[in-house]
Amino acid sequence: MSLQTPEYFPPPAEVRPQFYIKLSKPRVTQVLLGVILAVFVVQVLLGMLLFGSWTSFMDSNVRVLILMGAKVNHLIAQGEVWRLFTAIFLHGGILHLLFNLYALYALGPLLEGYTGHIRFLTIFLVSGLYGSLLSYAFSSPISVGASGAIFGLLGGTLVFFLKYRNNFGGQGRAILQNMVVVLMLNLIIGFSSG
Repeated sequence: MSLQTPEYFPPPAEVRPQFYIKLSKPRVTQVLLGVILAVFVVQVLLGMLLFGSWTSFMDSNVRVLILMGAKVNHLIAQGEVWRLFTAIFLHGGILHLLFNLYALYALGPLLEGYTGHIRFLTIFLVSGLYGSLLSYAFSSPISVGASGAIFGLLGGTLVFFLKYRNNFGGQGRAILQNMVVVLMLNLIIGFSSG
């Protein structure tokens, strides 16, 4: 048997196709992070200027939240439906803000790269609006936050991992399982609070 004979070469190993999605720069994610942070700074400054309260940094002043567009059911019923949108960008305090910023930072780039800028923004805004509508329908207290939008992004990311889970191997399945756990914990916490 010589080096030139086919018997000398081992059979080719099964080649698994490379998984590749061209990820664009997460511009929409970056803009949303900036807008949400800027709105919070305005909340804190308004709380300080109008009501002389630095406590609005830890827990936002309810009067400031109402002034800036929190979801207030009786005001929405009187025609201020824009509050369903503006409430998405307001936050009840620094911890609420940081949790949502982290979730957006963690989920945004991958999902935006997968769906594109316009679809990603659509998922964020439509999910946020549905979250506000559900809060309006089932919860009378004043509410604010991007949690509905974040749940929409989490759902979009779950769909992405379900669709491509075999391409990620064990790591993708582990990430998917962790995301399901996070989703369940957030649902439990969300329904048990307040």
